[in-house]
Amino acid sequence: MVFGFMIYSVLIFGMQYKIVSMTTSWTWISLGLWLLSFAGFFIFVISYSYFPSGVPDWYKIPSHSFSHPNYWLALLLVPVVMMFVDRSFSLISSHFWPTANEILRRRFEVWDGIRRKESVFRKEIAGPNDGFMANDREEEVLEQEEEGRISDRSPLLISEKDEDQITNS
Repeated sequence: MVFGFMIYSVLIFGMQYKIVSMTTSWTWISLGLWLLSFAGFFIFVISYSYFPSGVPDWYKIPSHSFSHPNYWLALLLVPVVMMFVDRSFSLISSHFWPTANEILRRRFEVWDGIRRKESVFRKEIAGPNDGFMANDREEEVLEQEEEGRISDRSPLLISEKDEDQITNS
């Protein structure tokens, strides 16, 4: 029973770490609820294990497991290895087979970076009107913006290959 409880705990912790890796925007509420779920897990398993009428084989199993260092080592190492494998797979797949969401996210990240470079370079280094550009892509974007082909909030123009991937997915 101790081994089964350890597997169950590792599964719960592994999925909690997966939630952390998938979260793109943290607030104090999401962090608080995440920590509360860990506390809820421990409160539940400890309180449930002291009810002998529930599952007699499970009586005091968590308290016995908590006293073994192997339980805590597995609880730490197995989810870390799971996250390493999962993260490696997702990075490789997003690099070679990006989804439409990933393509658009990259476009917005590039767009935001160019807008920041433009404001820094134009205001601090080059002055507002002397035509200094951070790179060729920024110059192209500014020309398109002046012509009205893209607005201040739109992403960079999407290449035909990326547009095909977006429409086909």
